[in-house]
Amino acid sequence: MKKLSILFSLLALSVCMSVTLIAEDHDHDHKGHDHGKDHIKATHGGNILEVGKHVAHIELVHDKKKGSITLYILDKAGKAMAIADAPRLNLKYKDGDKKKKKQIITKPQGEKDKKASEFKAVDNLFKTEGFKGKISIKIGDKKYQVELAHGHHDDHKGHDHDDHKGHKH
Repeated sequence: MKKLSILFSLLALSVCMSVTLIAEDHDHDHKGHDHGKDHIKATHGGNILEVGKHVAHIELVHDKKKGSITLYILDKAGKAMAIADAPRLNLKYKDGDKKKKKQIITKPQGEKDKKASEFKAVDNLFKTEGFKGKISIKIGDKKYQVELAHGHHDDHKGHDHDDHKGHKH
């Protein structure tokens, strides 16, 4: 009985060491995402959305109590970036059995030289979670459509964290 107990202990120890080694030294494709210092943090408690392929980011803050959405425009390093054209929210929602669409133009907050890095929209629809859609935004001379995500903090389009469990981000 004692030999069997020792055998199981050694087996358990070797499994633990194998899992640790695999977790520490893994090899997978890092295209489409970065685990290093460029990971953008949501400093206002919102969701980080990627604009283009690391062109810029948007931090989206959804305040259900106030019925508002605030967009913080960030450069690819996560610093505030002022833009001239206010982003538009192209929304889809249900009103009873009817599917509806609505476009809301955000309003600049703290505008300076006809540019802002913070934009806000207030609407009763934002007092719910019952909407989806896209953010239409212009960065420089290019227009982008960004999927509206509210409810998953630090959202990263372009990679799936479940594909590489067991390593640090």
